[in-house]
Amino acid sequence: MLLFEKLKDFLILIFTFGIIYWFQQVDDKKRCKKRDNIYDTIKLPLLVTSIVGLILFWEKKNIFTIFVQPLQNPLPTINNPLPNPLPNPLPNPLPNTLPNNLNPQLGGGELNVFTELPEW
Repeated sequence: MLLFEKLKDFLILIFTFGIIYWFQQVDDKKRCKKRDNIYDTIKLPLLVTSIVGLILFWEKKNIFTIFVQPLQNPLPTINNPLPNPLPNPLPNPLPNTLPNNLNPQLGGGELNVFTELPEW
């Protein structure tokens, strides 16, 4: 299934290049425009194809995944028979440093927030 998806993406890019190239040739015939070198001939189709390719591969982790076979199991699993050598040194990582009138655990916690404009 993965090979079919890569082939489908590659065919979409080739089809996009061909369609834009064909539209450009029809437009050049209609307007009697002559393109002298290969740069002028493939500049627009290559730009459109690269934008389509960028959109097509945007969700993937690496844009070169069309050319590289992803690993099935990238990280080997190691069974560690030893227990965790370091115990958790801080059972409570952060002490509560709020003042008493703002501390909701000590009965405070009323913060006066004014949302009105000042009367100047």
